[in-house]
Amino acid sequence: MEKKLSELFEEIINTRGVHHQLEMHEGTVRTYRKRYADGKMTVEKMREVLVKAGYKRVQEERWGR
Repeated sequence: MEKKLSELFEEIINTRGVHHQLEMHEGTVRTYRKRYADGKMTVEKMREVLVKAGYKRVQEERWGR
């Protein structure tokens, strides 16, 4: 099932004990949750976390005008 970047990031980052799966310090994950909630999490960092969680992009971003 495909999801938007932000939806999947929110799901992953709010999973209890995810710091073990991501091999990150618990405080780092806590900081990411706060930044995301405050709207300050970068797209690049969200992508990095999803890759660590074992996900890959299934479709390239599309741009238009």
